[in-house]
Amino acid sequence: MRYLILPLALVALIPLNFQNCSRQYHKDGSLQNSSSFQVNHKTKEIIVRVMTAAVNETFKAFDLGYGLTLENDWPDMNLTHWSWIADMNVAQVDGVIQTQSFASGIEYTEPNYLFNLPNDSVLASSNGLSLADVQTTFATTSTSGQTAAPVGINEVRNQFTPGKTPVVVAVIDSGVDLQHELFSNTGALWTNSREVAGNGIDDDGNGYIDDMNGWNFVSNNSNPDDDNQHGTHCAGIILGTGQDIFLRPLATPKVKIMALKFLDATGGGPTSSAISAIFYAVRN
Repeated sequence: MRYLILPLALVALIPLNFQNCSRQYHKDGSLQNSSSFQVNHKTKEIIVRVMTAAVNETFKAFDLGYGLTLENDWPDMNLTHWSWIADMNVAQVDGVIQTQSFASGIEYTEPNYLFNLPNDSVLASSNGLSLADVQTTFATTSTSGQTAAPVGINEVRNQFTPGKTPVVVAVIDSGVDLQHELFSNTGALWTNSREVAGNGIDDDGNGYIDDMNGWNFVSNNSNPDDDNQHGTHCAGIILGTGQDIFLRPLATPKVKIMALKFLDATGGGPTSSAISAIFYAVRN
């Protein structure tokens, strides 16, 4: 089965707001840019990426003090997420990290930035893209998102043909309205075949209990229902790349939506939750 992961639903639909997110600390302690530290981020939290798995293990085992606690570990990405209790800001903790013997193996550190959906009256009143707009974009574009990062559209497009296994698309956003007519009992939602619904057991051993259609990284539970509707909007557009979602009865979907919720009802969520959602999608 082919997978297409659309992190943060960046399919050139509606961008997220995050100022100066390129602010990262180099391994020598210098900043990648010199702009003032005036961005929204979690206080007393830092995300660290190292160059190798060995450095990652060394870093995790090292006691820096300051009440430093490992909050998340994404070993396949060599990423970790930390919090602390000492009265220190991100730059100060980074300065301590950069003085350690393993500092040469650190690729970068950064704050745990907070993403927010834009509160824009024009976007809010927009009816979105038409089916023709979406199909034209997918037919002519090999990259997507604000940075034109490749998302494999050319490769995955060939999956939208009769007789082929549906493509699984991980929508990392505010969740999906599981009761919406497009997704309720239509076969359009990804189903975790290795999990038994409602038995309170992590049947597949992936660390998530009863994750039948995805995961809610806001409430840390198996219900990725949408309380903002942005994720549902994006999921509907994605579903419409392979069929006309306005025709009834609905055709057999060519896309399976994996619902991964990291944005809350207000449209906000931290980088750490977005990373966890990407990590989940890749592993499942």
